Amino acid sequence: MQLLPLLPLLGATFWLRWQYITRVGLHVDEFSSLWAVRRVLDHGVPLLPSGVLYTRGLLHTYLTALFMQLGGFSFTVGRLPSLLFALAAVVLIYVVGWKSWRLGVGVLAALGLTLLPEAVEAGGRARFYAPMMFWSLLAAWSFFAAIRHTEQPLNRRTILRWHILFAVSFSCAIFSHEEIVLLYPALLLAALLWRGWAYVRLPGAILAQVISLGALSLRLLIEQIGQPGQLLAIQSSQPYLDLQFDGAGLWRLSESLFLEPSRLPWTLGALLAIGYALAALGQRRWRLRDLALPQQATLFYALLFGSVFLLFATLVGASWRNPRYLLFIQSYWLLLGAAGIMGVIMYFLHSRRWQAIAVSAVCVLLVVLMQKDAMSATRERMLGYEHAFAYVATQRAPGDLVMTPQAAGCALVLGAPCDYYTQGRDYEPFILDAGDHLIERWSGATLLSNLTQLEEVLAEEKRVWFVTDGERLLKRFETGFAREVLERFEVVRADDSARVLLFTGKPPLPAPAWIEPFAPIDFTDWMTLERIARSEVTPGEDLIVRTDWVLAEDAKSPTISVQLVSEDGTRPTSADGVLAEGVINPGQAEGTPIPDTKRLRTPDVLEDGLYRLEIVAYRAESADPFGPPIPVDWFWVGPPPAPPALPLSASWRNGIALLGADALPATLDAEAPLTLRLRWQTNAAVAEEHTAFMHLVGPDGALSAQDDHAPRHGFWPTSGWRPGVTVDDAYKMALPSRLESGVYRLLVGWYTSATGERLLLEDGSDALELTQWVVP
Repeated sequence: MQLLPLLPLLGATFWLRWQYITRVGLHVDEFSSLWAVRRVLDHGVPLLPSGVLYTRGLLHTYLTALFMQLGGFSFTVGRLPSLLFALAAVVLIYVVGWKSWRLGVGVLAALGLTLLPEAVEAGGRARFYAPMMFWSLLAAWSFFAAIRHTEQPLNRRTILRWHILFAVSFSCAIFSHEEIVLLYPALLLAALLWRGWAYVRLPGAILAQVISLGALSLRLLIEQIGQPGQLLAIQSSQPYLDLQFDGAGLWRLSESLFLEPSRLPWTLGALLAIGYALAALGQRRWRLRDLALPQQATLFYALLFGSVFLLFATLVGASWRNPRYLLFIQSYWLLLGAAGIMGVIMYFLHSRRWQAIAVSAVCVLLVVLMQKDAMSATRERMLGYEHAFAYVATQRAPGDLVMTPQAAGCALVLGAPCDYYTQGRDYEPFILDAGDHLIERWSGATLLSNLTQLEEVLAEEKRVWFVTDGERLLKRFETGFAREVLERFEVVRADDSARVLLFTGKPPLPAPAWIEPFAPIDFTDWMTLERIARSEVTPGEDLIVRTDWVLAEDAKSPTISVQLVSEDGTRPTSADGVLAEGVINPGQAEGTPIPDTKRLRTPDVLEDGLYRLEIVAYRAESADPFGPPIPVDWFWVGPPPAPPALPLSASWRNGIALLGADALPATLDAEAPLTLRLRWQTNAAVAEEHTAFMHLVGPDGALSAQDDHAPRHGFWPTSGWRPGVTVDDAYKMALPSRLESGVYRLLVGWYTSATGERLLLEDGSDALELTQWVVP
């Protein structure tokens, strides 16, 4: 009867993990595990092509190899051992909660483990985290059973059996994941607190510790022999041990694991259980032997949880403070939380029947809280490298080269190592020195880590397949690597985040200089153009426009349209395409500028004159623009205007300067047009739009003629001026039919377009007098 509640929990556990197995693609870490299994099946040991052993999760590697020997090599079969360990862990936590506290604790803890999203993932992946959780929980329970105080002392044979079970399970845990070493100091501390130095006299105690230490030593020896130098390489680049305390990082980790709404009941329950057990211990003068078994269990698992978490927070390097490495102590947290929830129920309800009803009600509430996250885990979208490699396997020809940052996955799917392992930063833990070159540790593929090496490979004039994802392409190489790849490779498969790119001989593009200075332009509140470069315009040839964009992480990749616009409003050419060819999305960039290159084919005949580049961004799926086209660069096609005949030097306080003007007429003639070209320049970026004016002021101080307009009649607004770039503009005024006798003054100046407020020159005046004429 006591096992009856376990059946639906096992059914739910199986269903959730099976959903993950059959619906979620491979996580990139699964490639290395499955590649090691492949090598065991072929060679009997996980000996990799590079000459080293795959030492992580050895027990899981051989168990998975056994499954595949029986069921055939497939990703589904490779995930089945984790499923079985997930089911076993639910049974185990049920029994631990039941035997150490009450049946209700076992039910609640098992439900929590069934629905815990990270446990769902671990139970569906071909990795060693589900076995690690099972063996660590079994080790903790058997150790507690060996040292606990009971009303009737346990016989020596029973204690010996518990110690042997501990030694075996702890050894299995160590050979599932070396992170379990963090548990060992906490277990020794528990032995001292519960039994003092008399612990060593318990039957099997010394034997259990010798076996455990032997397993630790053997694991380290295998690591040193099978992976020579890796520990030192990791410690130097991504330290396992780091005494720097990261309070902010620790808070973020704690918040995600224990303080989210769906997890808060467990955390509050754990705090209640620990507080009650400590109060009971205080009442008994801090003698553990006088505590009831449930309070002892509470303090024991709290000690393990707290000690491991403290070591994790203070000793483990920042690169390894990943929540998945704490999965093995989350079972302790669930047990403590269940004990606290059950304690509240028992405090208010004394009837077993009503307690059972309350436990059922709490289970319903917990399902409501946790089911969304549990189901989300079964719908997780992976990068899809296995599908990308399968495509390459069907399409590549003899002599083709293959490169990827997922070398183990490439070797696994293609059946042999790929040619190049692509990683530009932090590759030290994953490579070996092969004498004249570096190779990837798991597959033996040659390391390709920089732009020079890429160019050497492409110069071989072979077809090159590149299987990568946006994050690894953009963030794990030097600046310029991603752009070179996007410009010279074609996207041939884009069904998953892992893209398949193919090089077929496309030559490198010219490298125009970045426009400097350049003020970033906000296209939306989540999309900013950071910088731009373009090649010179030659009719009949490609105009190369390079841009860098920063987008919010939750944005979708927009389509970018770059358009060449003449001063008369015609658009001779344009180029449209998804940002970065769709290879890099904003979520992968995480704020890093995303490169984009557009090639605009110019017509064979292109009139000389002033042109500008405009960019419009729009939704790829609907073609709805996010806003009007925004001008980003201005330039002359053909020869630029000749310098004006009359040099001038006048400066406005906002940085605008007048450099020169055409020759002025000697006299004013009624009804004759007055045309004058001025050359402007700014010495600082101009944020606002300003209008220039040219006024002819008569003898009475009134306007006789005027021409007010934005530069180039709005085609080249002041907001688009760059410091040091000259802007020529023509002004034309029609003189009145009759000119009164007297002095006429020609004034120029600026005012803000939005307000009409005049800009002041350096001397404080609001207009510059260019010349005077005397009309008789």
